[in-house]
Amino acid sequence: MSHTCLHIIAFSIPYPPDYGGVIDVFYKIKSLNNVGIKVILHAFEYGGRKRSEELEKICKKVYYYPRSSFLEAYFSKIPYIVQSRKSHQLLINLQNDNFPVLFEGIHTTAFIESSELKQRLKIVRMHNLEDEYYSHLGNREKNIFKKYYYTSEAIKLKFYQQKLSFADYILCLSENDKEKLIKTVHGLTNEKILVSPVFHPFSDVVSKEGRGEYVLFHGDLSVNENQTAVYFLLNEVFNDLKVPLTIAGKKPSRKLVSFVENKIKEGKNEGLKLISNPDEVQMSSLIEYAHINILPAFQETGIKLKLIYSLFSGRFCIVNPQMLYGTNLDDLCVIFHSPKELKELILNIVQIDFTKEMISRRREVLNKKYNNLENVKMILSSIFKSGISASVKN
Repeated sequence: MSHTCLHIIAFSIPYPPDYGGVIDVFYKIKSLNNVGIKVILHAFEYGGRKRSEELEKICKKVYYYPRSSFLEAYFSKIPYIVQSRKSHQLLINLQNDNFPVLFEGIHTTAFIESSELKQRLKIVRMHNLEDEYYSHLGNREKNIFKKYYYTSEAIKLKFYQQKLSFADYILCLSENDKEKLIKTVHGLTNEKILVSPVFHPFSDVVSKEGRGEYVLFHGDLSVNENQTAVYFLLNEVFNDLKVPLTIAGKKPSRKLVSFVENKIKEGKNEGLKLISNPDEVQMSSLIEYAHINILPAFQETGIKLKLIYSLFSGRFCIVNPQMLYGTNLDDLCVIFHSPKELKELILNIVQIDFTKEMISRRREVLNKKYNNLENVKMILSSIFKSGISASVKN
């Protein structure tokens, strides 16, 4: 019997879809399912993320694997993020059939050059240029041990990424990433690299007209870059700005909570709020009812999904150039280059209504550039030119 199936190896359990990479994985699976592609999912179980019945509903089968401990995997020439996901049971399960394999992130590519997979169609989804990403983390990190880890991981990844040449196709998030990979990875050609925008939960723009009640900054508050953004906003922008600011995100550190609480006590911004660990519904509501989603970034890596969320469901978005890296969404955002300019923009925009015409413009751009259905059709038509039907082995 013939099946239309695809293996997907996820770096983590992609449910709930509550942060960057897993959002892309989960909504890619849903989009594939919607066009009749059956997904056999392989996911690494760690960090408190639980096995999910939701994944069972949209996948043909789901396999789970433990991730190796830090000590087991770190002292290897292979990057830790790869070595810790090297499960031999995974390799065994991949040999149950001849279906193509999609590796989600360089993290999952431990077996990409394996002789057992030599005849298989192999695709790698690049969520980041990981060597650059870890190098940025190392440059910003103050803890000496974490700094050493990030720096050494960046070096390992720079050498390891040459193994991407064993893939038949690479799916990049942007033209910028595509150009860099062609320059740095031997054997990668223009034909082997496709630009596939990030997958997300929206089928249409749902932004509201009129004015919102506050300025919002949102993101994973355990991430160094987002912590830096909070310090930047409160020390350099809202230090003397009488506009309500809400900060929302998961896992804020005690240090960050204490910092914000002290700023609240100082009373320089009467509307300052910190909302820790909002659920998906609350976060969506916060984005929708804000007047401005303010999104500073401090490194040009990957696609910032919070920008996509804010444009599909929020009103005004004020960003810096780093946030727009690789998105081609400059026309839909207001761009700042300095704290002074940011203050001026906020004071001007809080007096302006978000209009029906602005929503129409977003819909025109986003439904063309960030359309999940068109994205998945492009992947299937480009990579699986003759279909992906294969037979299960006896």
